[in-house]
Amino acid sequence: MRKSTCQKKHFKRRATERFGLDINKQIQKEIIARIKKNQTVMLFKQSNRVSHYLITYKGVDFVVVYDRHRGNLVTALEYNEEKYSGLAKESKICDIMIKDSDD
Repeated sequence: MRKSTCQKKHFKRRATERFGLDINKQIQKEIIARIKKNQTVMLFKQSNRVSHYLITYKGVDFVVVYDRHRGNLVTALEYNEEKYSGLAKESKICDIMIKDSDD
């Protein structure tokens, strides 16, 4: 299995495991689009390739780790204000609002 495929599966599995969220491909694409348009809060840049962003989806604040070279969401982490204190580069949280579709 390719790394890109593994990243996508890992993100979906962790979002479900940690937050009980079923984040389908449409929602993932919307999150990625908002990251690319700078409509999310970037918490910090882990490397030239990987950055952490704060988002809200269905009332849950959490951190997504984004791989910009592959264009994938890598994992979903709990948002801990103490850990990320002072790291956010913007002042607002992006609330992902997408109509749920019948899959």
